[in-house]
Amino acid sequence: MTTTNTTTRASAVITGRKGALTRGGAAIGASVAALAAWALLTGPLDLVLRARTGSEISEVAPANIGVSAMIVALGAWGVAAIVERRAAEPRHRWYQIAITVAVVSLAGPIVSAEGTEAILGLNLIHVVTALVVIPMVAKTLPVTGALRT
Repeated sequence: MTTTNTTTRASAVITGRKGALTRGGAAIGASVAALAAWALLTGPLDLVLRARTGSEISEVAPANIGVSAMIVALGAWGVAAIVERRAAEPRHRWYQIAITVAVVSLAGPIVSAEGTEAILGLNLIHVVTALVVIPMVAKTLPVTGALRT
């Protein structure tokens, strides 16, 4: 007779004050990572990141990059709070929503960036931001939760 010993490892969830700090850290980390990507693209790689805003074409400034990444991360915090309260499997639902939003966000540079290098560069910044925000916020969500309406 054989027996199987099955153990499941509970994933760590960061809650309470530490969870808030982690989500806040995601906002700061997203801004820093996006700015680092911008610096690499416009510095050593010498790419010109231009985008259309209305009828104007202008260079994308670092302030635009940092503030945009911060706003996205703070928005993610809000979405995570709703998902945490409403979903039966908050972490799984978070990943579904966040990855979908990240993929859809790639359309922005495709539509508004001026030139191939700007499209690729700005999309890289989107991906870098997502790679910081999505897993950091996910760590603050339980795998299973109470479904509330």
